[in-house]
Amino acid sequence: MRVFASMTSIKNAQLAILLLTLWAGTARAESIQGTVLEDHSGAPVPAASVTVKTIAGETLKEMETDRSGNFAVADLPAGVYEISITKANYSTLNARMTAGSAVTRVLRLIKYGVISGRITLPQARGTVVAIEKVAEYQLPRSFSGMINAAGEFRIFGIPPGHYVLAAPFLSANTIPGVARGMALYPSSAKPREFEIAGGEQYEVADFVVQPVGRSTISGKISSPAGPQIYTLTIVHSDYPSIRVQLTLTASDGTFKLDNFYPGTYELYASGPVQPPSFFAHIHLELNSQDVENLDIRLQPGRAVEFVLPPNGKPPLPACSPDGSITLQSLGFWPLVRDQKITAHIGPQPGPTRIENVGPTPFVVSVQSTTGNCTGVTDRLLDMTDKVPPARMITGFEPPGVIYGAAPGASVIVLRDVTPGRQSPVRAEFTNSSEFHFDAVPPGQYCVTTRVADDAILRWTPESRCGNPIVELAPGESKGL
Repeated sequence: MRVFASMTSIKNAQLAILLLTLWAGTARAESIQGTVLEDHSGAPVPAASVTVKTIAGETLKEMETDRSGNFAVADLPAGVYEISITKANYSTLNARMTAGSAVTRVLRLIKYGVISGRITLPQARGTVVAIEKVAEYQLPRSFSGMINAAGEFRIFGIPPGHYVLAAPFLSANTIPGVARGMALYPSSAKPREFEIAGGEQYEVADFVVQPVGRSTISGKISSPAGPQIYTLTIVHSDYPSIRVQLTLTASDGTFKLDNFYPGTYELYASGPVQPPSFFAHIHLELNSQDVENLDIRLQPGRAVEFVLPPNGKPPLPACSPDGSITLQSLGFWPLVRDQKITAHIGPQPGPTRIENVGPTPFVVSVQSTTGNCTGVTDRLLDMTDKVPPARMITGFEPPGVIYGAAPGASVIVLRDVTPGRQSPVRAEFTNSSEFHFDAVPPGQYCVTTRVADDAILRWTPESRCGNPIVELAPGESKGL
């Protein structure tokens, strides 16, 4: 009888524990709900992909927004989650949200812009290119659209920024697709600037490229390698990221480029393809005059050294002790060493030496092998200097942090406005008095605040940040 009573008591206790557990689980089941709107117009964004992840990065649920841009995620344990919102032709938004709030959070996606229209060329073919305007020694983005037989073009997927519109000069008596210069809209002397802040659609109906007087460029390339085939690239001086022409010399190094339209250009010559390579750079101002018998003599590149101090401070736990260093050329040496040079760098005795580097500015970036850490070094390496650059000492630092005070029930928005770079928008919904963005790469950022229920009609456009731009160095923790 005592045994039976004891077993009954045990079963009752187990049942009570089970019921309490189920009740506790039910009580802890929370939800996240939101509405996705287009930032530019405030219109709902249907069929946007919504991914819910834990802070550790484990994917829990995936779904799409409905016709009204709404989504809801139920049966989540209480806590903080990473929500990713994506849709074609929109910037990605990564938001940190807490399950359990009764407020429907409003998330806004920045829509990419469109530039379309009609162009009149001497020969209707090729592409029209939107070129980002950036500061000197920055790498611009460019986006292109094909010109059809009717002279129509459409460039879409253009992220926020400032752009000019360019088209190649093509001539009927040249090889198809070979340019003979570059024209800017509406004129090369005074190009129009197109601002994309989110969703703008520009229509251009009067892009006319008039036939004008043309130039012939001829000469001979020589180098210590002797007579052979060399390569030439011609780019626009103000927009060097767009290659106007790539061509080869004859086997004795001679060349002739005819029907070249007026403009200011840079000619880069190099060769041979197999190292060691040699380089030359000439500035050309063409105004319908012929430039003949150029004597271009290529010179060898120079070496540059990078070193990690072997006896320096030990690497942080988040950073590996070694990594890779990349030199991104701001010149355009064709077919020789490409535009990017990458080498391994570590705390070994002696420097990492890169040989035969062309005489042009380079953007330097250093990345750890593991840990997503950034090397600390001078960003620009100018190999045009007469004095060879000194060794550049590089150390690794983890990504930075941006934090600060925030009003309750607000959303803090972090947007990367580093020229030439496009990163997902990040948002943090907070009910506390603080916000905290971690794992932020070095660069320039716009940080704005709005209330969580979107009482403010729209964010400040990315291209016109309403607050001072935040400059973040490698490994820096910056409070606002």
